[in-house]
Amino acid sequence: MKLQTPVTDRSEAEIYLASSVNQAPTAGYVTFSDFSRGKPITFKRAFFNYYFGAKENPKTPFMSFGKIQNPYWRGEVGGYASEIFWDNDVDPEGVALKVPIVANKKLSVTATTGFYTINLPNKQLFRGLTTDTTIFSTQVKADSGFFHGAISYHVIDNLNSGLLVPTVTASGVNAGLTDTSPGTSASLLSAPGLQSTNAHYAYNNGVFGFGANTFNIVNLSAQLAPKVKPGKIQPFLHYEYLNNGSVNFENDGWGVTLGVNKSKLADGKASSKGDYTLWFTYRDVSSDAALATFADSDLGGGTDYKGYQLAGNYRLQDNLAFRAAWQSYQGFPVKTNNVTRLFLDLIRYF
Repeated sequence: MKLQTPVTDRSEAEIYLASSVNQAPTAGYVTFSDFSRGKPITFKRAFFNYYFGAKENPKTPFMSFGKIQNPYWRGEVGGYASEIFWDNDVDPEGVALKVPIVANKKLSVTATTGFYTINLPNKQLFRGLTTDTTIFSTQVKADSGFFHGAISYHVIDNLNSGLLVPTVTASGVNAGLTDTSPGTSASLLSAPGLQSTNAHYAYNNGVFGFGANTFNIVNLSAQLAPKVKPGKIQPFLHYEYLNNGSVNFENDGWGVTLGVNKSKLADGKASSKGDYTLWFTYRDVSSDAALATFADSDLGGGTDYKGYQLAGNYRLQDNLAFRAAWQSYQGFPVKTNNVTRLFLDLIRYF
């Protein structure tokens, strides 16, 4: 359910309610069965937008605050969007600012910067690292005719929050004293989720953490999508690359997508009956190329995979779409687990 209302002439608020939203994107909803079990309603998305000028003006900067709609360009064409770093199900929690730098008929350049929380642990003494896990992301996107490109930089900090490694005091009056506290792994690696596909480094017997407490990740995207008349077939080619400069192993990934889109609307958005998008994606993503918590839950199930997806999206009605996706890849661990699966979705738009 979507609830939307203007607050002032420069601001608006939106709330999206969903049944049984789960942190695991591959199991986001409880099926309509088991009538004796309740279905909780929670916030899928809840945010406030403020515009620093006229909302309709493409040159107007605006800010989003709350559990927001993903503000970053991901190569969207019709029903397609890249999920190499951000899964379609991810709505980050924090604040983002989008600023148009250049906006004319030949060239547009937009900068988007945001700060979001990932994990806020209880602050307990002598319980390992307890600093908040956060992510800072900034992107500069350019559009010029049929070319679209972006460079993104992500800083994911305090990944090893929750890590506790018992130690032995080396010198002083307490020399030789052994810490008897039980060791604990980093909170993200202890919890179920896609991050299980990130690399695990042994800090002690049975205690695991990330290879670096901070990930510094660069994401490059380039797309060719020629403009066509409404109702005509639009081909597109999308390339993307990831590199994590904070670790020395299993730190990069790439992907390429070739597709076609047909839309009755001039802006190319698939929002009318009969519109469709078809695409083929191949990716090879190492375990620490991204934080797998947010990465693609369909193709690869996080990170540490190589393989392809063949997918399509067709509008049965203006507000109703059918989507099918076939995945075949070699996944976690170390790209050795062969996975083949088919997803069929019926999507209602509000």
